[in-house]
Amino acid sequence: MNDYRSRFMDLGTHVISFYDVGLGEPVVMLHGLMGSKTLWTRSGIIYALSKYKYRLLAIDLRGHGGTGVPNQENYMKIDYLASDIEKIIKYLDINSLTLVGFSAGASVAVNLSLSIIDRINKLILIAPMIKGDKRYFLSIAKKISKLYEESAIYDIFESSIGLAYSSDFLARNRRSIQTEIERIIKARKDTVKHVAEFYIDNADYNMVPKLEYVLSKLDKVTILISNNDKMIDTSPLKELEHIGNLKIITLTSVGHMIPMEKPDVVVESIINTMGKEA
Repeated sequence: MNDYRSRFMDLGTHVISFYDVGLGEPVVMLHGLMGSKTLWTRSGIIYALSKYKYRLLAIDLRGHGGTGVPNQENYMKIDYLASDIEKIIKYLDINSLTLVGFSAGASVAVNLSLSIIDRINKLILIAPMIKGDKRYFLSIAKKISKLYEESAIYDIFESSIGLAYSSDFLARNRRSIQTEIERIIKARKDTVKHVAEFYIDNADYNMVPKLEYVLSKLDKVTILISNNDKMIDTSPLKELEHIGNLKIITLTSVGHMIPMEKPDVVVESIINTMGKEA
């Protein structure tokens, strides 16, 4: 039976929380903004993968779940978030791994790959944040900060539900989604403040040249996107479609929250990318 109790690593400047379950080939999983490592348990993905001989590490990003934040300028820059994950991987002496990232976690995964490319076997990106939009990102940060100051934290989550999920999924699961929002707020109200900082610190982010380099080093990268994603612009991926070792899977009738709406597709994509049979 797998043990999904949180583990902690003290970096000196802040503490990182993560799950580390199973034995075998390591798979490191990174969630998106306003989420936590529980994304992978709530969706059932980690349970499905645990049937295979994998060591599964689901890690809370800075300011999310059980992970703290350091006293550092621009502390939510993607490079810094990636550095946190790199320290865990090296501390646990993991020399070979598959990396899975969702949304902003996918951006962290790509930046992390640049630093430890010799340790990365395969890369799976789910609804990745590909490019920042400075004007849009700064407006989001301003809106979030204002609501946070007004203690209208629930409104921040509620306003994003319609963007994150497809209408069909939302109609069937609104109550459970609202319950999860309430749980997140109760557990960690300051997450939204750190999300606002993330948008400020990464307003000029551009994944494309970074991913192009990673593709030159890895033999297989899989990207899952939705043709109905209201939260990210996937059009920049067209610059990379010609690269033979990149597989882009476009899903229909699904929103941004692919891990929650299509966990079976995520599991299948991870297993297939790793060269195993689902």
